[in-house]
Amino acid sequence: MTNGYVVNVPGIYDPIRNSGALTIGANDTPAIAAGDGDDVVNDGAILTTGIRSPGIRGGAYGVITNNGGLP
Repeated sequence: MTNGYVVNVPGIYDPIRNSGALTIGANDTPAIAAGDGDDVVNDGAILTTGIRSPGIRGGAYGVITNNGGLP
């Protein structure tokens, strides 16, 4: 027999959040860089003009929620 449980512990979940406008012009530089296991919630605008510069770079096991748009 297998059982599964979901536990919601207040104050433990703390994702990286952005609600402002971010502009990055450097090459190979993300506007938001998350590590392994980090979740990102973006509600702001992101503009990157550098070569190979993602708006959001996530690590392994993280979730990226992007609700933003262009500035």
